[in-house]
Amino acid sequence: MSVIKRIAGFLSKLEEIFLVTCFSVIAIALFLQIIFRYFLNAPLIWTEELARYLLVWITFFGINYGLRRKKHIEMAYFFDKLPKAAQNAVTVLTQIMILYLMWKIFGATMRFVRAQMNIESSAMQINMGLVYVALPIGFITSSISILISAVKFVGELIPHPNKG
Repeated sequence: MSVIKRIAGFLSKLEEIFLVTCFSVIAIALFLQIIFRYFLNAPLIWTEELARYLLVWITFFGINYGLRRKKHIEMAYFFDKLPKAAQNAVTVLTQIMILYLMWKIFGATMRFVRAQMNIESSAMQINMGLVYVALPIGFITSSISILISAVKFVGELIPHPNKG
């Protein structure tokens, strides 16, 4: 089990580095755009497009980042008023519903990505399928995180005979 934890920790760190790098590249690109447009009077045509595409990647990797850290919004006021057994049931039901929704959307995202494979972006001339492949990757990584979380949560609910 410690091998899985180490792999998960490594992937988590890699994801953080990726997200910070994407944000940094967006900031640098937009700063360059300001410099070139207003001070050099020679606007760059690719910076806005790059920022937009990186934002797509940040969004879909950010879903998983938020899930693993329990940073997504929730209605804690109502949840906290429920008895503990009901809170557990709502937690499991919510995770099942999110998984169902992600897998339902996954097929549509794959069709969308395939449809984008023959299209090139206007400024950067990159394959749009590469831009939007972030959607299924984000759904897969988020689904894995939810499954791991659900298994841990249900494991904590089940009484173990060894524990006294």
